[in-house]
Amino acid sequence: MSYTGSWVWDVHAAAPVYWSAEMYRIHGHDGVSGPPSIDAYRAPYGPESWSGWLAAVQKSVQDRTELDFDCRLVLSNGLVKEVRITGRPVAGVADKVTEIIGSTAEMNGLPRGCSIHTQTAEDPLLPVIDLIPGLVWSARRDGSLDYCNRVWLDYTGFTAGRAVDWGWAEAIHPDDRTRVQQYWLSILETCKPGEIEARLRRFEGGVPLQLRTRSRQ
Repeated sequence: MSYTGSWVWDVHAAAPVYWSAEMYRIHGHDGVSGPPSIDAYRAPYGPESWSGWLAAVQKSVQDRTELDFDCRLVLSNGLVKEVRITGRPVAGVADKVTEIIGSTAEMNGLPRGCSIHTQTAEDPLLPVIDLIPGLVWSARRDGSLDYCNRVWLDYTGFTAGRAVDWGWAEAIHPDDRTRVQQYWLSILETCKPGEIEARLRRFEGGVPLQLRTRSRQ
């Protein structure tokens, strides 16, 4: 599931002139003062992402083609978000492109065409699970992750690409990590359900959350 905001980019001003409420949330802005200044808008983009965005805008204007661009945003609180930006040029007076109207979708770090979940994207349960306020995840029998919901990603600051397979273990507090991994392996050997508590670190390195994890065969 992605969370999508809409926007309007003024070609002549080279700045946004409209942001929907979801755009403010994605970029970590309060929206009180309206669309951000160009400096504030640029802040979460790394140099490579920003130059790529400007190049995509220029190509869209010159060729009058749809804009389609993936990049990474790093917010001021340290949270990393993978987004997909799409847009369409709009012509004004004298048939010159004056604006690009588009959307920005927060993809939770999923690369184009991929899904961290082993089920199909049409699975009707996925949107529901993604809205659960708790941290939800599932793993294959070998312990490799195959799904985690949006809350888990936001809490840990991980992208889905970083969490897949055994990457999720990096989110476990270092003092608990080996114990959790060994316990999981023991469950695989005995084929019996189990339960264990461990600390899950926050994205900014704050006080870790104490989690109780249950496994079922």
